Amino acid sequence: FAPVSGGIVVANSELEDSPELINQSCYGDGWIAKIKPSNLDAELSNLYKTGPEFENFIKEEIKKHKK
Repeated sequence: FAPVSGGIVVANSELEDSPELINQSCYGDGWIAKIKPSNLDAELSNLYKTGPEFENFIKEEIKKHKK
């Protein structure tokens, strides 16, 4: 699942030889990819849910994953 749509601009080729970097330095040398979002402003508004809307969203997600 990706929270926004877009495309991969650059993949971290260092992971081919050193996949352990993902666990050792996920915020440093272990980054996976750089992504260019295609519709960020519109999609960000869908990510922020609060109150009853958030509660309903979580309940629906739980139902989906219990199947």
